[in-house]
Amino acid sequence: MSVDVFSRIRDWAPKELLTLFDQLVYFFPPETRLSLKRVIDTVPPTPDNFTRIYEMIREQWSDLSSQDHVTIAVVGPGQTGKSGLVRALTRRQAGNSVSFAVVDVQGLDEYLGYRSEAGLSDDLVAADVVLLVLDAQYALSESTVRMYRKLSQAPAKVIPVLNKIDLVERPRATLKAAGRQLKAGVLPLSLFDEESIDDLLRGIVASSPRSLYALSRAFPEFRKALGRQIVNEAAFAATVAGALRIPFPLFLPAAALHGAMILKLARTCGLKLNLERAREIIPLLALDIAVDRGTDYLEKRFPERKTLIAASVSGAYTFALGHAAIKYFDSIAGVFETARVLPGPGSDDFTWNRD
Repeated sequence: MSVDVFSRIRDWAPKELLTLFDQLVYFFPPETRLSLKRVIDTVPPTPDNFTRIYEMIREQWSDLSSQDHVTIAVVGPGQTGKSGLVRALTRRQAGNSVSFAVVDVQGLDEYLGYRSEAGLSDDLVAADVVLLVLDAQYALSESTVRMYRKLSQAPAKVIPVLNKIDLVERPRATLKAAGRQLKAGVLPLSLFDEESIDDLLRGIVASSPRSLYALSRAFPEFRKALGRQIVNEAAFAATVAGALRIPFPLFLPAAALHGAMILKLARTCGLKLNLERAREIIPLLALDIAVDRGTDYLEKRFPERKTLIAASVSGAYTFALGHAAIKYFDSIAGVFETARVLPGPGSDDFTWNRD
């Protein structure tokens, strides 16, 4: 993935912070970079830091309105592994909260405009996410690039996927080359690697956050990886918020980000938030205040590193808090470790209770 994750903030973000981000992101897998870029892209190009933080927090909370069902269209040229990918996913699937449709390039003619007399493909009209599956062993042609751009005009989120990445000698270079051609993040895939399929699912959620609940229901074994991704994204958002100086205590935006993170983790588990369990979250506010005061002390002690301290402490605390929340939810419901199948929407069988 060669797209600059931090292009939106390079003009105004502190140089030392950008240097740290650039060094860290190099080691992140493509699906994690997609999550980070999504956070960065929610920061509006305005000089007002308060507006920047507000929009970032608003986007994190908007993820809670996830869909109960997701339709994924798997498209691309022949012999790229589309049917094999669907078989690999359906073998792991529990329930019917995700459905798939396979569309060959020949079946894309009516959508891409090669047959003017034909209407829009029903499979693509119904899709919430489109996976454009390509063969990593071959360079992208101009027609493939045009296909991606044409597909990107549809309402569904289009995610390019390089399958058979295990068969190329230089996977990272191959991904970067494809990313440069498509001007988009590209996900690697090997159907023989279970972790690679998990990475693909994480990439889908990063690109289409509203698919969170449907995927967590459909793929129980994926739930723990999804929980980690939610925590990583919240920690990065908290890091950015810590770097933006506003005339308010840092614990205010931090508490808002932490609330969204915890509720998304609960949503991933299929847990409902009732009044009793909401009260259990209130002590987090006290912890946020304590961390804010500790940060303030460090900033006064080392004023030349003020921004770096605020960003680092905010991100690290959010990361630790998120993983503590995963442990907490697992102690309640046991859904992360046991891959328990979640009930359908509106069910009263699974509430945020220990008993």
